[in-house]
Formats: sequence, structure tokens, C-alpha cells
Amino acid sequence: MPTDKNRPPRSNDRAALAALIFVALLVAACVWVFSELKDENDKLNCVSSGRTNCAQIDQ
Repeated sequence: MPTDKNRPPRSNDRAALAALIFVALLVAACVWVFSELKDENDKLNCVSSGRTNCAQIDQ
């Protein structure tokens, strides 16, 4: 059974937590960007099809 003497410094725990938070924020940002790109693509497809009421597309 490991004791406190064998445990690595707590800075490793903090670094791992910081990396986890960073990755979670990065994933959330990517999801948001792809959602925005999809919305813009839907609007572009609407305009390309000749419609004039493309301001808001509800699904």
C-alpha cells in the first residue's frame, strides 16, 4: 500500500486537472464552432435555393 512518501508531488495532480479542464473547454469550443458553421451552411443553402425568407430556419 503506497504511503505519502511514495506519492508524486501534488503539482502533477494540478497539471492533470488543468489539462483536463483545457481539453473540456477545447471540446466545448469545437462543438460551438461546428454548430455555428452548420447554421451558416443552412442559411447559405436556403439563399442558394432562391428563397427570400432565410433569416431564421427552425428545425
